[in-house]
Amino acid sequence: MFFRLAYGVYSTYPTIVTAKGQAMRFKNSSNGYGLVTQGLHWATAILLVNQFVTAAMIASQLGGAGVYGWHKVVGTWVMLVVFARLVWRKATKLPDFAPGLFGWEISFIEFVERALYVLLLVMPISGVVMSVAGSQAVPMLGLFTVGPIDSPIIWLAKTGRLIHVASAWLLAGAIAVHVTLVLRRHWYEKGGYADRMNPFSKD
Repeated sequence: MFFRLAYGVYSTYPTIVTAKGQAMRFKNSSNGYGLVTQGLHWATAILLVNQFVTAAMIASQLGGAGVYGWHKVVGTWVMLVVFARLVWRKATKLPDFAPGLFGWEISFIEFVERALYVLLLVMPISGVVMSVAGSQAVPMLGLFTVGPIDSPIIWLAKTGRLIHVASAWLLAGAIAVHVTLVLRRHWYEKGGYADRMNPFSKD
């Protein structure tokens, strides 16, 4: 019932108008991202900031069990948001690539994007595997708990930890590349590229 109502509102009002008379689209257009894509993008960014900060605290043995538990809860939210992004990506077209890009640049951008999605799933999933195999409970979305199992599976827990840590470092690198590419086109080439993901942009 809720989804039917939400779809009805979305179909009836594909855009909203701000107090300044600016139209804001829910779906993507050929020259920019819609509100849903932007919201999911920035939700992912906020969740990842939390994950990297709490991971650093855990590695430094700061905050205790509370920080570790919160890290696991938010990690499962990352999975949910990424799945939502993938579903929404199928429901709406992507904006056109910026004019003037070479073929190799488009291929590289697509590779980085795919790498981000893969790592955004591998990192939290491996974290769940690491915890459950190590006989630790995982609070899924803070709503219900998976595990702990009676006997730890040491080799699986160690493998999960290795993949979790490696994917976190790779994700940090992929994010750095992604941000560099966007800011390069936005500032150096004066393309206004970052505005496409800015919900407050005038475009």
